[in-house]
Amino acid sequence: MLREEGGFQKAFRNILDEELHMSLNEFCRMSGISQSTVYKILEERREPNLRTVRDIVKALNQIYRRDAEKFLAVIASPTFMEELSAKDRKSVV
Repeated sequence: MLREEGGFQKAFRNILDEELHMSLNEFCRMSGISQSTVYKILEERREPNLRTVRDIVKALNQIYRRDAEKFLAVIASPTFMEELSAKDRKSVV
């Protein structure tokens, strides 16, 4: 990730978009990192310094832990599962 030019930016954007489904504004509000800083990093207008990388990783760890705390397991019959839409099934599985 860090060996490739723009690797950090690509990985960070993928985490926000694909894994967390979180906007830049949401991430900045939750992390306390300035929107300007994160925007410049994601647009490859600025390379992140070590402190900013640490702050981003720390914020992501907190977000992932928060998501883990919201985990809920459900035991359901196959009939019930079949009636769920594909989107609902994905969030249940």
